[in-house]
Amino acid sequence: MRLRKRGITTSWDFGWSEPLSGDRGLTDLIDALDFVFISEIGARLDSGEATLEAAIPHWRQRQAITIIKQGQNGATWLAPDHDIHFPAPRAKAVDSSTASDAFNAGFLVAWLRGKSPAQCLAEGNKAGSQLPKPLGR
Repeated sequence: MRLRKRGITTSWDFGWSEPLSGDRGLTDLIDALDFVFISEIGARLDSGEATLEAAIPHWRQRQAITIIKQGQNGATWLAPDHDIHFPAPRAKAVDSSTASDAFNAGFLVAWLRGKSPAQCLAEGNKAGSQLPKPLGR
């Protein structure tokens, strides 16, 4: 809360972890953030739901804005008052190991530049799809 009052944006991207998802402090931590980035699989597992559609109400209740990264299906902004989905650009998958981090960087740079939620999702998707070619090719 103190960081937010000082104009500092906070975010966290955590991979799914069974011990972490069962930690009672996780919800409080997420609610203290501005953004939580999570994969579609993580969103389902952390909520205990079988489908993304069933998991969405769980994430919509969070005070942090939840960004669900859905790979080739784009990304979704979930907030208590509205959702936004933005499709991913077509890209040839070469090595997706850094796509998630690139998405986060593109999204946050756009956010810090005052872009709209849809523009942030678009920039995140664009950054995540523009992966460097593996070395030696």
